Amino acid sequence: MRSDIAFSPEIANKAFSLILPTIQGMMKNNVVKRGHLYLASAWIPPANPHTDVVPVMEHSIGEVSSWASDYKLVALGKLRIAARTKMSSREVAEDYPELLLEGEPRWPGAVIIGDVGATASGVEAEFDELCAYMYAHAINALRYNAPRETAA
Repeated sequence: MRSDIAFSPEIANKAFSLILPTIQGMMKNNVVKRGHLYLASAWIPPANPHTDVVPVMEHSIGEVSSWASDYKLVALGKLRIAARTKMSSREVAEDYPELLLEGEPRWPGAVIIGDVGATASGVEAEFDELCAYMYAHAINALRYNAPRETAA
């Protein structure tokens, strides 16, 4: 998926507001076992050879001081894997573990959809990944919808 519309903090914030009720519902209904989560999005150009990615937007849910681990550090590690390999962190960990560098997290939770990277950490791995996919897809949906909004 590609879009000519810029990926901005405003779009990332709007995308977060779209997925937040679902995340809160998972927490409220004990679908996930923890009430905290770190999410970030980043622009990942196709020819990006770098492993350092700078988040366009970051969001934290829950009281950071109560986190059992540094979920931001873990999430950004997952995002570096996805940016470097152009695969989800799940795919790398499960199918190509030889691509993991020493010290990198071995869990799902970072995805690349087109040129949008998204990552999540803090809940169960499968739900980290779900949140990352929701975030990346919401960002892209808003980018694709932007020309229709401006034409209206």
